[in-house]
Amino acid sequence: MLIQITQDRINRGIRSSASRCPVSIAIRETTGYECSTVFDQTTIYTETDSIKIPLRKRISDFISNFDSCLPVSPIEFDLDFSQLPAADEKLYPHGAKPYKPSRFWHFLFRRRHG
Repeated sequence: MLIQITQDRINRGIRSSASRCPVSIAIRETTGYECSTVFDQTTIYTETDSIKIPLRKRISDFISNFDSCLPVSPIEFDLDFSQLPAADEKLYPHGAKPYKPSRFWHFLFRRRHG
């Protein structure tokens, strides 16, 4: 799958953040999968598992330059997503489902806040 790191994604990226760097933003917005990226790999999180995908050296160099406040320009690269589940499977970061407070917490909140 073609992943494009655009100038907009570079501008929105946060340095030294595994989940909010331009590479992670591009993967998340292109695929819909939550992910975190370090220098040599990206980890994709599904509802039940996490899958590590190695990155090429030029992407690692891009991340290193971005984190070091050096100038970077938009690039694109391919990632092999053959290990991932079907696109219609529900995906949650780190396998955690969205938080839904229990009835007890609703009762407690109403009691304290009228």
